[in-house]
Amino acid sequence: MDAIKMVKENNFDVILMDIHMPGISGIEATQKIREFDKDLPILALTAVTIDENLDDFYKAGFNEIIPKPFKPEEFFEKIYRSLEGNKFSVDH
Repeated sequence: MDAIKMVKENNFDVILMDIHMPGISGIEATQKIREFDKDLPILALTAVTIDENLDDFYKAGFNEIIPKPFKPEEFFEKIYRSLEGNKFSVDH
């Protein structure tokens, strides 16, 4: 709930959202953020298990999924792509 409040009250370029958090899940938090902000890039950080369907993350409103443990070059590439994609859609 704190993350949702922070997004409402501040301007962020990108959000790195852990899926498994205390309180509400990262999926629930992302869905609530999408109710008032459709454009902010949100990247899911997760130790993906067999039980988790990656399509569900995209349906919830995530732009990218970064599986843990992650390779630094993949991590930064996905953040860069999300920022550039958002910049392109806003500027053009």
